[in-house]
Amino acid sequence: MKAKEPRAGAAVPWLDKAGALGVHDWKLYEQRGLAHIALGAWDLAEKDLREFRSRAPRTEATPIRFADLWVHKAREAMKRDQPAEALLHLNEAIQLDGTHATALHHNGLARYRTRGLAREALDDLDLALRHDPRLVPAREYATVALAWTREVVAKHLDLDDAASREQAWTDAVRRLSVLAGRLATLDRPGVLLERARMHRRLGKPAEAFEDAEQAGDSAESLLVRAQVRYLGGRMEEAHALADRAAAADPKSPRARYWRGTCGAL
Repeated sequence: MKAKEPRAGAAVPWLDKAGALGVHDWKLYEQRGLAHIALGAWDLAEKDLREFRSRAPRTEATPIRFADLWVHKAREAMKRDQPAEALLHLNEAIQLDGTHATALHHNGLARYRTRGLAREALDDLDLALRHDPRLVPAREYATVALAWTREVVAKHLDLDDAASREQAWTDAVRRLSVLAGRLATLDRPGVLLERARMHRRLGKPAEAFEDAEQAGDSAESLLVRAQVRYLGGRMEEAHALADRAAAADPKSPRARYWRGTCGAL
């Protein structure tokens, strides 16, 4: 229990008693609503918020701590797989407190689930981490990041503008690095592999190989390492890695292709 919860628990009965005695000042609903938030009594907090808004002067701003109520409602909507509803609640939260890191974090996920907006979701995550550097991103952000990098590659891979292409790869490395440093170990391999590919495109073989190595010994990780060694002219190592990739996934046509390519030279 948080330190403020005992005080909130003690305050609620007194505020209830004041209301029973006919005190219906908007400040009562404000204070009791905030106490209910501290206690996690969300339905009662929402009821008090409605009373507060109906009675308070228009010049009186809603306390930003009510943003927690909307974040809670958004979480519940996301659990029911209702991201569009969650967005409505998160909009309320962010209007009250634009620095609410959890609201921004969830907003990105809801935008991605609703409309597939991967870049915008990562922008929300960037903003959330700016306000709370200790925030641990949800594992779903790994999926979001991979979707976004695929969009980036599809958009820039065949462009003649090398400067724009390099800037896109560099930005992708930055975003992937943010996630790689914060995700749980089990969620990192896909992000590390994607960063390895970006490093390879940027002409940074050492960084690409290290990322792929840290991603584990999946067939895809071994293939990325084989490609890096192949491009670096280290054919014996490339062939050994491609051979391991083919053994890890015998049905993979890419693994067979690279094993043949590396073994032929």
